[in-house]
Amino acid sequence: SDVSLSLSQESFDCSEAGAIVPVVLSAEDPAGNVSSCTASVQVRDVSPPQLLCTDVTKLVGSNGAVSLAVEDVVLSLGDNCGVDTMWLSEELFNCSDAGINEVSFTAVDVNGNTSSCSVSVEVVDPVSPQLFCTGIFRQLNNNGERTITPNELLQGYTDNCTGELQLSLSQSYFDCSNAGQDIPVVLTAEDEAGNIS
Repeated sequence: SDVSLSLSQESFDCSEAGAIVPVVLSAEDPAGNVSSCTASVQVRDVSPPQLLCTDVTKLVGSNGAVSLAVEDVVLSLGDNCGVDTMWLSEELFNCSDAGINEVSFTAVDVNGNTSSCSVSVEVVDPVSPQLFCTGIFRQLNNNGERTITPNELLQGYTDNCTGELQLSLSQSYFDCSNAGQDIPVVLTAEDEAGNIS
């Protein structure tokens, strides 16, 4: 004989996650006799947040720093019941972080399920140093020669990142053939990131 079965509740949603819900199972035979029992159903959310992350390049600014935001590395983020908290393992970078940095992003949903992803953050210094130069007058020595150094022309400089500059001159040696001439000399500086001025 056929018995008809029914439940007092068949579907559950996020609002019931973590709760124990009493559900009544009823059975009715063809003669109309009914019997029922109650079972406790524990509703659980076991689905972690869904993440799609990407690597990113960040440029250090004139202040020598750059910040990383969630939207820089997370292309999409979703959860069946909603995300509660999220964070990056590192958010602020400076010149000393130039190159590749591994950063993790973590999201926790409202029911404690966790997802994380790891991304590569390339920190780049794109700013060239600014040089302050001066013209100089130099006498030839007793051999009719003179060599100058970059620091004789360099009055000072500014750069967003500290560190040594590699200095070079378009001409550093002079002799009697140059006597009495105003000779244009180019001072070139390269910072540790390879930016040239």
